[in-house]
Amino acid sequence: MVKGPRIDNEKLLEAGLALMRQNGQPLSKLPSQGRSMLYRLENGETVRARTCNDHILIAVASSPDEGASLNIEGTDWLLLVMPEIERTPGNVIAYLLPTAEVVDAVRQTHQNWLE
Repeated sequence: MVKGPRIDNEKLLEAGLALMRQNGQPLSKLPSQGRSMLYRLENGETVRARTCNDHILIAVASSPDEGASLNIEGTDWLLLVMPEIERTPGNVIAYLLPTAEVVDAVRQTHQNWLE
């Protein structure tokens, strides 16, 4: 199946930040290394924003070892932003997820795949 054109990640991020403001949870940008999109909630909790044109979350491990660190760790929350219809301009959906729960799910999915 041929994938369509991509929505710019900056536009997805802007939409996700706007949704957070609309829901009374404005985010303040934090300094970060590389391309990490790190933010802080008003209550001091930290958020890592991730965008994707497809309805998936890509997580990368530091090694193939069990318990290796994942590139989604290190914050309290994960904000996942994507187009409502994959690779299509228009409405955007966003999920604010507890990072610990996402990490557990990623590790379990990887273990299932290994088995």
